[in-house]
Amino acid sequence: LHLHGRFVSGELPSDDAKLVIKSGESYNYEIRLPEEHMPGTHWYHPHRHGSTSFQLSTGAAGLVIVEDPPGYLPEEIAAATGVLLLVEAVDWEESSELAQESGASSDLFRIISPGSQTRAVIVNGQLRPTLTIDRNQWMRFRIANAGREGESFDN
Repeated sequence: LHLHGRFVSGELPSDDAKLVIKSGESYNYEIRLPEEHMPGTHWYHPHRHGSTSFQLSTGAAGLVIVEDPPGYLPEEIAAATGVLLLVEAVDWEESSELAQESGASSDLFRIISPGSQTRAVIVNGQLRPTLTIDRNQWMRFRIANAGREGESFDN
């Protein structure tokens, strides 16, 4: 596991990207944020040495929200409906190649690959998702771009 955007220790029991958790095992992370840590939207991803590119290229990531302290935001924003958006660039062809190199099965990517398109941007794990928004409603969008640097795909 590796965290992005938060000021935390890089040693166990926190964000130690070198930790190996074998299949069938579990580990309880203890991530302590400093008292003065700013609120915000952050992201994490698996960080298995030799598999990180494979995991990121297939969309393995998630969001972590550090909540705002009371009175931190104007009331309209604090009370707004929250929408979490994790944006990732995925490349199913590259993922299949990386799976073969790491000895993993690429069968899953054949199932979820969108036809002839091999590269795409997904949001919350979905290709071309939709969101319905009511008029005159305050919304608070928390967006993290967990794609690879410089990647942009048309879709």
